[in-house]
Amino acid sequence: MNLRSENFLRHLMVCGRVVLWVLALAVGLSHANAVQNESRRAAVATLEGRTLNFERNDGQYGVGPAFVSRGPNYYLTVAPTEVRVTLRKATAPERDGYQVARTPGVINYRTLLIELAGANELARISGVGEISGQANYFIGNDSSQWRTGVPTYSRVRVDDVYPGINLIHYGNEQHLEYDFEIAPQADPGQIALRFVGADKMSI
Repeated sequence: MNLRSENFLRHLMVCGRVVLWVLALAVGLSHANAVQNESRRAAVATLEGRTLNFERNDGQYGVGPAFVSRGPNYYLTVAPTEVRVTLRKATAPERDGYQVARTPGVINYRTLLIELAGANELARISGVGEISGQANYFIGNDSSQWRTGVPTYSRVRVDDVYPGINLIHYGNEQHLEYDFEIAPQADPGQIALRFVGADKMSI
């Protein structure tokens, strides 16, 4: 074997190592991507399966709602005499045969407003059943605007929303539900709900 042959074999061995290293890297990246995608799917499944909770608004959502609840495809705010539910629906972009997006994805929002007609706008609203999870907001460079340790609750209670009537909001899995507590001698006929933004309603 001459020197040229030895150099050629040595070159093949180095190329072989590089090819094996690239293949190992590709397999590793493919595995890492699979693990990452599985983690994302698990995180989304966890969010979708998470019970609806209520976060106290300490100013992170501006003035207005007393409590806020968020999920993968919804956002709702709670004030003494109204609940505003915003639903989010994303449409995937249309792609051609080369998987190039021909049209961008679209995000549509629909809002449903539930109002208590003639109710007490100054009724006391409070969180009930504090849970272990807390929220933190570090937005912007002004630390005075940051919010830390914001408590979350399993229910929101509104006292005397009508005379002798209390209102309790709570989550049944990902569904918002509410109960009215009616004191003896109180008139349930005071309760009047107005729905704005609904396509149809049924009892």
